[in-house]
Amino acid sequence: MEFEKKIEAYIKRHALLSPDDRIIVGLSGGADSVALLAVLSALGYKCIAAHCNFNLRGAESLRDREHATEIADKLASEYQVIDFNTEAYRRGTGQSIEMACRSLRYRWFEQLRVQYNAAAIAVGHHREDNVETAMLNMLRGTGIAGMAGIAPRSGHVVRPLLDVTRSEICRYLQQQGLQWVDDSSNASNDYNRNRLRNVVLPAVAREFGPKSMDTLAASVCNVRQNYDLYRALVADALSDFGDASRLDVTALLERYGRDNGTMLLIEYLRPRGFAADVAYNIATAVTSGHTGLQFVGVQGNTIRLDRGILTPGSDIAQPDDGTIAEVRLGATDKVEATEAGIRLIITEHDVADFVRPRRPDASVLYLDAAIISDDIPLTLRHWRHGDRIQPFGARFTTLVSDIFSDAKLSAEQKRRALILCHDDTILWVIGHKTSAHYPVTAKTQRYFRLQASKNR
Repeated sequence: MEFEKKIEAYIKRHALLSPDDRIIVGLSGGADSVALLAVLSALGYKCIAAHCNFNLRGAESLRDREHATEIADKLASEYQVIDFNTEAYRRGTGQSIEMACRSLRYRWFEQLRVQYNAAAIAVGHHREDNVETAMLNMLRGTGIAGMAGIAPRSGHVVRPLLDVTRSEICRYLQQQGLQWVDDSSNASNDYNRNRLRNVVLPAVAREFGPKSMDTLAASVCNVRQNYDLYRALVADALSDFGDASRLDVTALLERYGRDNGTMLLIEYLRPRGFAADVAYNIATAVTSGHTGLQFVGVQGNTIRLDRGILTPGSDIAQPDDGTIAEVRLGATDKVEATEAGIRLIITEHDVADFVRPRRPDASVLYLDAAIISDDIPLTLRHWRHGDRIQPFGARFTTLVSDIFSDAKLSAEQKRRALILCHDDTILWVIGHKTSAHYPVTAKTQRYFRLQASKNR
């Protein structure tokens, strides 16, 4: 069919998949995801359909799950489904509903990819999604990367439908005799994307003609191609002045001038976790003859400038940040991490027994048993550069490295420091700070108490 040939050509053009690949396919039950699973199956790919039930829309969520199951039975090689306590996760992390769903979804998809040794995770973004993303980025304030919209590939995530429209998708499903479900929340204009989709873009089509969406989509595609070329040219230009371990800023500015040289410096620093203003400050320092300076990135990492040469900082040795232990509340009463020299004693209590200490005690963590999600085990690990925590009683996050600096920890103490996480949320810098997430409140009925002590 023409639709399938179009998708196949797009996959080949962007080298998204190989014929023998096993693929995790996100299947919500909506038109985009059903069409994605159908066309990839028709093209001969081994598809594992994956459905997330976020338990946010009552009976509608159950309807979506049942429909996804029916579709997967028809089209997929295998099928996986998961139920999330999304609201608890959202409250615990402070994320918006949209971000909470995204975090949970992609984390699980990646777990499945590893489990099945799959080559990719396929999701159903289409051409209108691409236009919406580019416009939202422009409204927020963006450079060329944001105007380029959605990439056909981001790591292991691929988007084979980016070159087709919503109407093409629906027409294909009708031809195949496949049903889909609609998410009623898409009709709500409480979300920026929905307002853009339901109000702004239809107004553009009315004022500038029905072909205006095609024009906008073509423009985003052109910017994507320009951006890909730009990145290649930037990488080539920077290669003349150094590598990942050093960059000769003096020579860079001499060849390209202050303005263009600074833009190249921004691109060199961006993937290393430094904001654009750091690049401007470095360029100013070099042209002013200043040297022996250190700059701090948004993730707490450092880079040094000495006689016009930039080198990564090495003031603190980064420890092995892999998982030391997993903690499942309610199923574990003691965790002993011998190598890390720590023991956690975990107990569950009725709130009637709760007495909050008069003085902060960073060796003890209290968690509301009802709202912390038991879908995700807690993770005990060493700290990482860039780790942030929202301390108990605080409205904003702070760098863990700043907590260490305030405590005047030595490099060795920093290296050995441990944190406890729930997914990507830091709950506890053990011995130093507890977080504001999942607190014991007036609504709490039962709670967990975690006591940290040195392992003898």
